[in-house]
Formats: sequence, structure tokens, C-alpha cells
Amino acid sequence: MSVGRVLISKDEEESKLGDELPTIIYKRFPKNIHKKKVFVVKPLLETGLPILCCLGALMTEGVKQENITFVNIISCEIGLKAIYQHYPKIKTICSHIDPYLLSDVNKTAPGIGDFEARYYGV
Repeated sequence: MSVGRVLISKDEEESKLGDELPTIIYKRFPKNIHKKKVFVVKPLLETGLPILCCLGALMTEGVKQENITFVNIISCEIGLKAIYQHYPKIKTICSHIDPYLLSDVNKTAPGIGDFEARYYGV
């Protein structure tokens, strides 16, 4: 098993669906990633912009959509639509789909917060 990492900058004020994608600050992929099955893991999917950025980086490395599985706990419909509009062949595993975002803060309802920020202490 190989593990890669992608660190993506996300400005909450400016990350609205349709805007420019967030910026990759750091990425490290295993050698020959284009030959592997890839799991992209993110606990929450809101607008989908960070995942689109990550998927774009994987495509640049030659990874086929059919070899990518996106795994998360809670997805918003708007984020899933954004992903499948650009990458219709990836697979998704999700435990819950939230029908909408809290539009004023681009968070999942009922607003469980930034899992990543809490986990990484930022």
C-alpha cells in the first residue's frame, strides 16, 4: 500500500462554487500512481472545490477516473454535482448526502464544522 498527500489552501470567503479552484500548497504522490487504484479521503464535501483541485492534480499525473474512489462521511448535493460534472467516471462512497449548504458560510447543515481544521488544530 502507498499513501500520497495533498495539502490545499482554501479561503472560506472566496471559495464559492464557480470561482477559481483553491491552490495546492503541497502534494506528494506515490511512484507510478497512474497504475494504481486511488482512494481520495475527505470527511466532508461541501462545495467540492478542494476535491476538484485534488482530482485535477491526479489527472495531471495520469490517473484514470475509473481508478479513483472518493470516500467521505457527509456530502452536499452541490459538491457531488460539481464533481460529477467534471469527473463523471469516479466512484463515491458516502454515508450521508445533505441536500443543501448553509449558504452564508458554505458549510454542511446542521453546521458540524470544519472537521479538517479541528483534526489538524488550525
